[in-house]
Amino acid sequence: MARYLLRETAHPDDINLIRDYLRKWIESPVWDASAGADARAALDGLRTRVHDLHNRHQVEMWLELALDLGIDPL
Repeated sequence: MARYLLRETAHPDDINLIRDYLRKWIESPVWDASAGADARAALDGLRTRVHDLHNRHQVEMWLELALDLGIDPL
């Protein structure tokens, strides 16, 4: 995670760990309780897309979508 946050080259294992962390974070039921009807679709999309994060760019795009919902896992 430190390499990612410091903008250093992220190794495939780093991305795998970040993806697993984000998956645990976004799958928390706490988000269900606070999500309105419109946010629910976006939340479901994040939960689906988290499994497809395989590089820094994909992680950054996913994080932007999460921030749009007010979710900041970092």
